[in-house]
Amino acid sequence: MASATQTNNFQLVLRHALEMGTLKDLLAKSEKVEFNRFGKKPVRIIRSSWPVIALGNYQAMSSAGHAWVKGAVPSADSPRSPRCLLVVGGLGRGAFGGKGLRVLSRPIEGQLVAGPTAIDELESFSNSNWTATEAAAAAIDLLTEIDKESIFIEEGQSDRAYVARIRSSAETSTTFPAEHRQEMFSQENILRRMFKSAAYREARGGEEEAPPDWAVRAACRRLAGQYIKAVEKDRCSQLLGYWPGYWPEAARLAVATGYAEENPSEGSEG
Repeated sequence: MASATQTNNFQLVLRHALEMGTLKDLLAKSEKVEFNRFGKKPVRIIRSSWPVIALGNYQAMSSAGHAWVKGAVPSADSPRSPRCLLVVGGLGRGAFGGKGLRVLSRPIEGQLVAGPTAIDELESFSNSNWTATEAAAAAIDLLTEIDKESIFIEEGQSDRAYVARIRSSAETSTTFPAEHRQEMFSQENILRRMFKSAAYREARGGEEEAPPDWAVRAACRRLAGQYIKAVEKDRCSQLLGYWPGYWPEAARLAVATGYAEENPSEGSEG
């Protein structure tokens, strides 16, 4: 559970409030038995007046382990349609930013389901069959085409799939209070943090020692040049890891931050 404030209508700052456990564990505690013409069937569903934000996707490097969120569209047709957003800052454990409030170097793509919400568990499998896992993923893709008011979370391995659906019954759009540290989360500060972090990773490579400042600045300038071209081709996310098209003026701002405007030569101390 976290509090959320917004810097604009698609950028949020999250502050961690309470650790509640995994979604699977929470749904297990909600289990009830219902009866139909086929007999009894366990049903797991959580109803809440709160909105739900699902963050990011995960794919293991050395196995088939994964966690995917599917279903949201960039432009919502109704208050019940999921909406894409970015988490640009946070406070608290893990992805929330650590002990101190900070701008994230890699904003996290999220999907918002407006409250009230209902979270239910879809019956899935565990049978050591990778083709069934692929079939489950294809089924979720089909569900996202049919159901425009839900998102689907799939977690699993090559031999199992766990699927939960989050659906909105909202009559109005969800809004968040304005972030009171607007100067900290200005567009310029967010871009500066992203470019500096991306340039640092590129300049460091696989080395253990920190790269010299001139190398970081040179990498930042290269990224800025690539980013200007990427904005024109709608490829922003490939370079800096966020939803393309959110900041159409980002290239100019990146160069204007002061960190990417220099053209240092190798060996300089700039």
